[in-house]
Amino acid sequence: MMSKIKHSKIVFPDRKHYRIEYSDDVVDLITRLLKKDRTQRLGATEDSKEILNHPWFNSIDKAKLESYEIDPPFKPAVGEGPVNADYFNVLTEKADLAETVIPKENLKLIKQEKDQFAEFNIRRK
Repeated sequence: MMSKIKHSKIVFPDRKHYRIEYSDDVVDLITRLLKKDRTQRLGATEDSKEILNHPWFNSIDKAKLESYEIDPPFKPAVGEGPVNADYFNVLTEKADLAETVIPKENLKLIKQEKDQFAEFNIRRK
């Protein structure tokens, strides 16, 4: 498996065949982030500054992003009720979604530790 990761070529899905759109800038960004030689990767010399200066990020106001003033383009509904499967690729109608997201053997541990990250979503200003 590791050999495949180290030596495989990055392949993007065919735009026409799958009827999807993505820019050449995003292809360049991903390709440069996944360079095999870590010294050649985007961000290797100037960290996140180098990455955020890539043309794919030109439309983003970086100052507003850093000050949490930009709302995400999509925010999935999250609540106490049943898991909304609209955001998951469930193979069958009867698939146990909890098992596809979190293995059953880990659910008990997660419930025990649920308060550990209670303040994790606090916005800093």
